[in-house]
Amino acid sequence: MNYNFTLPLPPTKNQIHEVSGSRIYLSQKARDWYKEAGMMVLSQCKGSRKPLKGDTYVGVHYLLSRDRDLDSGELLFDLLEKMQIVEDDRQITFMNVGKSEEKREPRVEIEVRKL
Repeated sequence: MNYNFTLPLPPTKNQIHEVSGSRIYLSQKARDWYKEAGMMVLSQCKGSRKPLKGDTYVGVHYLLSRDRDLDSGELLFDLLEKMQIVEDDRQITFMNVGKSEEKREPRVEIEVRKL
């Protein structure tokens, strides 16, 4: 089974966490993104979704309105696990990441498949 998703851009690496005293937690911006992106994953899944097991490939294409650094995909991979697309994000053994310019509709496109 293969999955393809088009999602809003996740927060940048510097916007993911907030610090309060000695505690580090997800920022409100990251929590809002999880909620919106999770709803979009559910709406884009055709039929039943079964978590992929074993070695998994993830292709990520960022379409950006302005140039920015590519991040590690931490939020994307956590979302794939949380939404039961993959059983565990540690099973992602191959990843291809790219970016291009898209001023009108910035987004991230994700392909997930079993190797």
